Amino acid sequence: MRSIIVMMLAGVFFYCILSPFCAAMEHRDFQNSLMAKDIKTAHMHIMNAIRLDPQNSLFNFEAANLYTNMNKFYIAQEYIDQAIVNPNGDLVPWGTLLVSGRLKMRLGNMYGAKYDFSKAIRQYPYATEAKRDLAMVNQIIAQGSLMIKYDK
Repeated sequence: MRSIIVMMLAGVFFYCILSPFCAAMEHRDFQNSLMAKDIKTAHMHIMNAIRLDPQNSLFNFEAANLYTNMNKFYIAQEYIDQAIVNPNGDLVPWGTLLVSGRLKMRLGNMYGAKYDFSKAIRQYPYATEAKRDLAMVNQIIAQGSLMIKYDK
């Protein structure tokens, strides 16, 4: 009976305290690697942080940004969707939707981008970037053209 209680306490300690702490340390190492412009090491650290704390929206958002910079947009979209589905207060929701909409624009999913930009504007009506991007998407949809020239 004691061994079961001890094992339960050890599991609670690991999953509630130790794992998020180790994930935060990996995230710190990720940031340091990015500052040193070591993308390969940064990738390793952010993947370790996500493995230790997969529900952390900040880690998923950082992974999406990393994959976007590596021009791997489909993988980036998976991580940004994970950050939207599991928000934990680290990110501004309309900003995450803005990034998701921009990724969908790059992937050619104009209607998905329109949805994300509209939702971002509903959450924060003063989001001028989302309004500008929504106008661009509406123009592309009205023209029936999926070829876009996207400037940051």
